[in-house]
Amino acid sequence: MALLEFVRDHPDDTEVRAVVDKALIRPLEGIEGDVYRGGDDAWLVYYNWLPDLIFVVHVESAKK
Repeated sequence: MALLEFVRDHPDDTEVRAVVDKALIRPLEGIEGDVYRGGDDAWLVYYNWLPDLIFVVHVESAKK
């Protein structure tokens, strides 16, 4: 996904990595560490971010 490439290619851009509140999103409960959200018009992607690794933990449609 272009979003994850952007995150990987811009490691110092904290706007790309806004932390989400896991308690407000049921599928994210129980996941260790911070979870970040990004996306586009079609998808919302939730992920853990490390300088050399990105772990996608949940993906959902952005259209509700």
